[in-house]
Amino acid sequence: MDYTYTINKILPKAEFMSVTYSAEGYPDYRRNFNPTDFSQEYISQMIENFAPHVVDFWGRQADHPEEVVIEGGSASAEAPVIEPVDFSHAPTIEPQPEFDPFTQYITLNLIEDPMQETVGWTIHEMTAEEIAEYLANWRSRAEVTMRQARLALAQQGLLQTVEDAIGLIPEPDKAMVMIEWEYSATVERSSQWVATLAPALNLNDEQMDDLFKLAATL
Repeated sequence: MDYTYTINKILPKAEFMSVTYSAEGYPDYRRNFNPTDFSQEYISQMIENFAPHVVDFWGRQADHPEEVVIEGGSASAEAPVIEPVDFSHAPTIEPQPEFDPFTQYITLNLIEDPMQETVGWTIHEMTAEEIAEYLANWRSRAEVTMRQARLALAQQGLLQTVEDAIGLIPEPDKAMVMIEWEYSATVERSSQWVATLAPALNLNDEQMDDLFKLAATL
């Protein structure tokens, strides 16, 4: 359907525009817009994008009567029952459930009823991509004290193995690892000396991860 339009008023500072659509044989259709861009292209596109709604409106006019007379009537109704609401009420948040942060994450549930007593949690399973991203981030920041590291190694029967393994590392890596082992207060999962020591202990990445997880609990 062919139509024309007239911009009645445009106020950029108020982000306001009034447009009248016209077509022969149909009543004018006035529409207000709130543009955020006042370039010619943007304004024209906004007006043209709304035109199909105007054409649809005009197309319905043929099915509408010229006027309608609605007879009066009677009915009965009851006043609505309004339950008192305690606006000071707040649901108690349930304790967080146990979950594996390396494969799962949790979210607090939405409050469905403002008067509910508690609000709980939902455990979600991570995707393979999320698991890989979390593990990489964890490895980059995981850190334990040297005391925790030695306790974990002792529990796994690896304490003497570490000292023996350090003696087998070729120089200059051996000196670096020995200094870290004897004098560092903490040990980082991402540190170079851990990467150097792991093969000597016959530990792969996953086993070294488990060692750090154990140490963090001691």
